[in-house]
Amino acid sequence: MIMEETGKIFKKEKEMKKGIAFPTSISVNNCVCHFSPLKSDQDYILKEGDLVKIDLGVHVDGFI
Repeated sequence: MIMEETGKIFKKEKEMKKGIAFPTSISVNNCVCHFSPLKSDQDYILKEGDLVKIDLGVHVDGFI
């Protein structure tokens, strides 16, 4: 989905290298970023008022 949506933004006239720069992750509340739960971690169900951060990066024409 991310590849499809970012592909819509850039003009198709010029050949351009683009793609996902690093894995997308989601962090909740006091976790700053790049959270990767272990398989043994307990599941967390979001609650009203939780702060959810989506961390992603893209690669476009050699730049991140």
